[in-house]
Amino acid sequence: MAKGKQGPKSRWKWNNERLDVLAADLLEWIKDDENYLVGRFAESQGTWPARMAVFAKRHPKFKSALKKAKLHQEQCIFEGALNNEYNATIAKLGLMHNHGWAEKKETKNENTGSVNISVSFEDGGKVPDKT
Repeated sequence: MAKGKQGPKSRWKWNNERLDVLAADLLEWIKDDENYLVGRFAESQGTWPARMAVFAKRHPKFKSALKKAKLHQEQCIFEGALNNEYNATIAKLGLMHNHGWAEKKETKNENTGSVNISVSFEDGGKVPDKT
């Protein structure tokens, strides 16, 4: 086999038993408040951070563990920004891109008058205004 190519055994390195162990390891790893970057966990396990989503689709137990880890990550980033441990702008960017946060935009309507609307039909019929 050529160097760098995966054989059948290495292609399926992440089977259900291995993902059970990975899920348990992830839950143990997030118990330390210093561990909140899920990508670092993935790299420490010898895989790419993007593979975590693939594993979650394949394995319900890992999906649950990843959900808890991402919640832990979100909380750590938010609390760190609140306590001025992290740059708030960078924290906001991370929360928006990785956790679905969005800026709240409010639109205030200054018009307080009433509006009369009438509807005309093609046959000439008309619905009366209610004022």
